[in-house]
Amino acid sequence: DIVYDHFLAKNWNLYSEEPLEIYAEAFYKLLKENHSLLTEKTQKMIPYMIARNWLVSYATLEGLEMILFQMDYRTQHRANMQEAIVEVKNFYRQLEEEFTLFFEELRNHCEEKLKELK
Repeated sequence: DIVYDHFLAKNWNLYSEEPLEIYAEAFYKLLKENHSLLTEKTQKMIPYMIARNWLVSYATLEGLEMILFQMDYRTQHRANMQEAIVEVKNFYRQLEEEFTLFFEELRNHCEEKLKELK
């Protein structure tokens, strides 16, 4: 899902009129306002997330690589997640096409569910 996060952030302007930077800022504000509702693990992660602006950094391969490295560090290098960037680069076009198809299906499904609720 981290790779999908990359494609969503990279192509954000196709899915939202609100710039990613503005959305991320509002999201971080919500996290701070609802800090007490979050798990302790999440509470500890938030300062790093905000300081490194994770949501916006996902938009670049360099940012994705940084996120993978940080996640690998948190798992004490058991998963070698930072190595995934090699596969992402090798199959970039195919992964982006797969994401686009998936995300369109997801959007259509959500629209149908919203119609059912009305």
